Parts: sequence; structure tokens; C-alpha cells
Amino acid sequence: MLNALGTIFYCADDAIGFNWTNDLDKTNENTCDKAGFEWTATQCCGDDGINDTYSDPATDGNACYNGTILASCSALVNNNQTVNENGIFQVCDNATNLEQRCNTACNSNIFCSYSYQWKLGINTGMAWPA
Repeated sequence: MLNALGTIFYCADDAIGFNWTNDLDKTNENTCDKAGFEWTATQCCGDDGINDTYSDPATDGNACYNGTILASCSALVNNNQTVNENGIFQVCDNATNLEQRCNTACNSNIFCSYSYQWKLGINTGMAWPA
């Protein structure tokens, strides 16, 4: 439903029954999915457009990056400075302390390089999408 101000409202089915809401992050997986978005573990990814970027350290390991589900260790984003590892964004950039360099992520398949970007490790079979 669209109100006079242009705000979209969704019919949510939650613990208190059916009600109208404009914030799918406060609903549940069923409501999020039926609205055409994807649920991570605690929030609805994509309902806030490309502004939807958050870690979600739950059992499925998914996070939300620019409104799209990012599976654990599936891709490097943000100019290869960010990777999702088990639902938590790991950042490799020059704003972090120097001890960050040489850290590893994703079962040591990638490492934070001197150029402040995640790089594939030596012993890896992972292939990153182009």
C-alpha cells in the first residue's frame, strides 16, 4: 500500500498478528520474502535500497551489502577492502591499525595485504567472481 506521502507500507504477519508497517527490518523472514526482498537472519536485505549494508553474525553467515545478500566468503567488495566472513564484515584498509595487515580471513584463504586490499592466499581453490 502506498500512502499520500509516497511511503510504501507492507502487510506484516508477526507475533501480534497482521499489521501495516513501512520497516521490514522489524518484521520476519516470511514478510520480507513475500515483499520481494531477502532475509538475512535478523533483518530484511534490500528493503532500504542500496543504503542497506549491515553485518548479521547469525548461523547462516549472510550479510547485506548495498541491498544485496552477500554470502560468507563469496566475494570481495568495496574495492577489495571488505569481505563477509560468517556474517561479519572484515575490513582491510589504511584506516585500521598496522597490525591488521597480514591478517587472514575465510579459513586463511585470503589475507590483508600491504596495499590494504584482501588478496587470495597461496593455497586456495577459491575463485572470485569477475
